[in-house]
Formats: sequence, structure tokens, C-alpha cells
Amino acid sequence: MRENDFDQVLADEYKLLHFAYPHHDELQKTVAETIAEYFSDSKQEEIKVIEGGAGSGVTTSFLLKADPRIKVFAVDSATKMLEQAKQSLLEYSSRVVFELDDLLSYLQKQEDSSFDVFVAVWTIHNLQPEYRKDLFSEIHRILKPNGFFVSGDKYSVDDEASHKSQLETQLNRFKEFGLTSNAMLADDWIKHNLEDEKIRITEKEQVGMLQAIGFSNIEVVYRKDMEAVIKAIKKND
Repeated sequence: MRENDFDQVLADEYKLLHFAYPHHDELQKTVAETIAEYFSDSKQEEIKVIEGGAGSGVTTSFLLKADPRIKVFAVDSATKMLEQAKQSLLEYSSRVVFELDDLLSYLQKQEDSSFDVFVAVWTIHNLQPEYRKDLFSEIHRILKPNGFFVSGDKYSVDDEASHKSQLETQLNRFKEFGLTSNAMLADDWIKHNLEDEKIRITEKEQVGMLQAIGFSNIEVVYRKDMEAVIKAIKKND
């Protein structure tokens, strides 16, 4: 995957996401509630969740609040981000395992059919296409039969004109932040988003990838601007 931008200055003010993405919390809540709803009729005592790219623990917090049975294995390759997560999630320490590792490497170490859920928020779009391909094979392998996949991410729409319009709106939010607050930080985020364009993943591509490796019941449950939440179930063969 790319050099981890979030080990640098971007990690210091990750909260900028709330300014640049007005629907930030709405997306996070949708991801967490989608998982809680899926297991609402389950009698199991613990729900084992791998969170890819856990960052500063924002998504982790939403997950832990959504269902008391959820235990999160929070994986991230950035030491600084995981340290932030540990501090912000102290009250949930018994329900979180922090894993400093490359996501693909971590998954490759796990046993077949050993987790109930794989979840990632604003992670997959950062990954190189070949890395994604290998990653999804591992995600499918480590999920239990009927295991659940949920991703909230920057999934481009197929219409190019619509995509460019959405991107311009996004970049303008960062520029606005730069005018009123931290210009250097805003410039860093603009560069990061333009880099994303080189390896962007579309909603259609993600759905097709999930279908190809054996997921079913694939559904886009949320869409706002450039972001979407996609869920899928590992087929019980």
C-alpha cells in the first residue's frame, strides 16, 4: 500500500474529516448500526470483528457502542494512530485488541473462518489495486460462513461528470478550511485526495469484486457525495 500519510502531520488533526465530510458521523453510525442489525437475532455471546485501518479509533468507538457483544481487533500500520486510539478507547480496553501491522499481513496470519465481521471505513480506497485483490481473498477466507463484510468508503460513481463534480465539491471544502484555519494541513489533504484519484475504486468495481470471490446479498445501504456503505455476506457453502 502507499506510504502511510497518517503517520505524518495528517494524524495530528484527523478531526478535519468532520469539516471536510459533513456526513462523517452519519456514515460511521450507518456502518455500526448495519453490523448491529445483522446480529440482532443472534444468540452468540461475542462478535469478533476485524477493523482494517482503525486509525485513531473513531470507527472503533461507534462499533463498540452499537452492540456490547462486539470485540474489535483494530489493525493499523501507523503507530501514532494506534496510540491515539488506545487513549481514546480506555473505557473499552477489555473489548479491543490493538494490532500494529500491515492489514494484509495480519489477515494472512489468521485462521480460516475465525471472524464474524470484517469492517473498514475510509481504508480500502487508499490501497493499491493489486493489494486490494489479495486483501479481499484473505477477508473471504478468515470470515466464518455467513460472516459479514461492511465497508464505508470513498467509492466513485460510474458517471465521470458526476464524479468530477463531487471531487470538486470535496476539494473546495478543504480549501475553505485552509482559508479559515490551517492552510498547510488543508493543502496536505488536497494532495492526498488527488493521489486517491490515481487508484480510485468505483462502487461497481467493489460490488463486482465481492461477487467474484463468493459474497452474496451485496447491497449499497448508504450513499452521500463521494462516500458509500456496502455490505455483503459470505456464502454458507
